[in-house]
Amino acid sequence: KHINPTLGNCLVNTIDFKIINELIKSLEPNYTTATIEGVVATLKYIFNYCYNAGYIDRIPFAKIEIKGKGSTREKNKIISPELFEKLIADSTEEYQIAFYIAKYTGCRLGEVLALTKNDIDFKNNTININKTLYLNPDTKELIIKDTKTSSSRATIPLVKPLKNILTKWLVNNKNEVIVSKNGDYINPSLIKAKLRRFSSKYEHINFHMFRHTYTTTLFNAGVDPKTAQKLLRHKDFNTTMSIYTHLEEDELKNTVNEVFN
Repeated sequence: KHINPTLGNCLVNTIDFKIINELIKSLEPNYTTATIEGVVATLKYIFNYCYNAGYIDRIPFAKIEIKGKGSTREKNKIISPELFEKLIADSTEEYQIAFYIAKYTGCRLGEVLALTKNDIDFKNNTININKTLYLNPDTKELIIKDTKTSSSRATIPLVKPLKNILTKWLVNNKNEVIVSKNGDYINPSLIKAKLRRFSSKYEHINFHMFRHTYTTTLFNAGVDPKTAQKLLRHKDFNTTMSIYTHLEEDELKNTVNEVFN
């Protein structure tokens, strides 16, 4: 859609950084940063293939600065309490459990859907994150595999509100899988589809926003970055710090605006 009309008939060894940059800049007024990043990722895949196949001697670009148009998806990264309650009211019980776990743990979608009863320790109030649910794109089979990184494997706190919710849920849900329908794992694509339907009716939500909201909650509560890193299970401390720095900048802007307004 975005590449073929401009570059589809070009010889690959004639495409240079200037041509690619002009293509990207032409997209910026009309498309979000996320969309343009997808275009760049596709270009990288194409040129990596061409380089490995010997069609070109060098890849024509390493990094391109992207400034897509502002969007509600980029601006609204936090799920407000009001929006969360609206989502819960709009969801069936198994989806509600997935959203509650994400809210109170900041876990990734695959980690939430892979949880089993053995991972929840109600006595010591902990959750053991040790696996993730993955949809094989070729076979369309649901596969349990290791977490994203070794640091993602960790034991995290089971907070009281979530403990109460899970306790009630497990009274009627006798299956081993926590987030289940008819005892089976729920396909991640169904959760994503549910959020897309909700977004089309109300406000935009994607599953990663739960993780960002969880991080923001930690920041607003004064949790130090090192502790937040452990709770978020970031492999690199700089990942946590970059989020905290961004939140601090937003807080400073809000403070100054309040003072002068």
